[in-house]
Amino acid sequence: MKTLKWSLLLAITGIFIFFSSCENTKEELNGKVDFTVSFSDNNLLKSVQADSINADGTIIDTIYYWHLLVSIADENGANVYDDEIIPMYAFGDQFVSEKLSMIVGKYKLVKFMVIDPYGNVKYAAPLEGSRLAYLVNDPLPITFEISANQVSHLVPEVLVVTGSNPDDFGYASFGFNIVRPIVSYVMVVDDNPLYMRPSMAIPAILSVYARDGWHYDYKLTAGINKILIKSGYEYFKVSVKNPDYPIYEAEISAKEFINSSENSPLIFNLSGQQPPMTLILQPGPEEGKDAMITDLNPDKNFGDHMYFVASYLTEPVLTVMRTKNSLIQFNLGSLPKSARIESVLLTVAFERPVWDSLWSGLDDYMLLNQGLVLQQIVEPWDEYSVTWSNQPKTIEANQVFIPSMDALSSNIRTYDVTRLFIPMQEIAAPNYGMMLKLSQENIIPGGWSFASSDYPIKEMRPKLIVKYSLY
Repeated sequence: MKTLKWSLLLAITGIFIFFSSCENTKEELNGKVDFTVSFSDNNLLKSVQADSINADGTIIDTIYYWHLLVSIADENGANVYDDEIIPMYAFGDQFVSEKLSMIVGKYKLVKFMVIDPYGNVKYAAPLEGSRLAYLVNDPLPITFEISANQVSHLVPEVLVVTGSNPDDFGYASFGFNIVRPIVSYVMVVDDNPLYMRPSMAIPAILSVYARDGWHYDYKLTAGINKILIKSGYEYFKVSVKNPDYPIYEAEISAKEFINSSENSPLIFNLSGQQPPMTLILQPGPEEGKDAMITDLNPDKNFGDHMYFVASYLTEPVLTVMRTKNSLIQFNLGSLPKSARIESVLLTVAFERPVWDSLWSGLDDYMLLNQGLVLQQIVEPWDEYSVTWSNQPKTIEANQVFIPSMDALSSNIRTYDVTRLFIPMQEIAAPNYGMMLKLSQENIIPGGWSFASSDYPIKEMRPKLIVKYSLY
């Protein structure tokens, strides 16, 4: 009988130890996730807080009544948290949420909203494929992973909710940056003063490009159109297309878009006015003026160089990073003295993007995502004496951004460089040509190599197209 009792006691003890071990293992397989919200607007920060006050007027504590509403699904699509309400607490200039405990594994944030003390949704993260998804870099759902005994921090991008419908948004991610899109009003017209008829609003496709590769195509109706543009850029390249008119291309500042209104829209005129006169310059090795400079050989001149290049690459022999920039200047002496420049286009051609074999294993997107910039040279320079050490000064005002390119498409590219010849910002600076640089110098390996005026194939040399009228 004693033997039976001891057997039962040992069995019960074993079962207890087994379940305790399982419980400990289960706890070890748990992780947590939280959300951090940062408001850059101090007034907004004040508006989301309320103070508990003693009878004598002293502050007891600061209480925040804003909440997050999130939905999280596992990798199979099953809901783990469905419309979970999470309180937020102030921490300096930011808000942090309570932590959610989750089992180790992979998950997706499928809904993310910020709710004010009155139950109103003020911010929401758009879902991929939704109408407003193009305004953020990473729409929902966002995939994340929970690791054992660790806290995951997520930072999704959200948009301000201003009279939009829930269908316009999707909901995702942890800790977020607030994106406030530019609200602009635009209209496309045919307004030719040479014809005896009133101006006419016409439909068109407006394509807006930013220097980091972001772009969006807006289908405009014949009238005033309200559009939302992703913020964070100073200038945009625009292209306006209507099959019955020539393509309109220009560079528009964010300020111009912001200053537009329903009563004073930004107008694009596609009218077929009498075309201005055109000067085309495409000099060869003898007449052309361009040179390459590099920090690897700071005192060496490369006046006769086949390529008009900007790059940041590994030097294969010395295994050090080198930077290459290029200068070019066209002779506008053949323009009539009474000429008024209307537009200036630069056409260049490339064989391939440039990067060292050391970087050939990297993702092409990293390399092709590096944009370029053309800056105005404001000091004289000589093609056969310019070096990295004595290079002329340039200015960023009115610079032209060249966004990332697809190496598989046409190798002939044309860019609007009018702003370098007709400054959008009034500056008292002379023009001695253009310098080609990477838009993010000494950061991302890669670059682009165009043909220079010394290139043996004539059709691939740089070409400047100047359209002008006479006073």
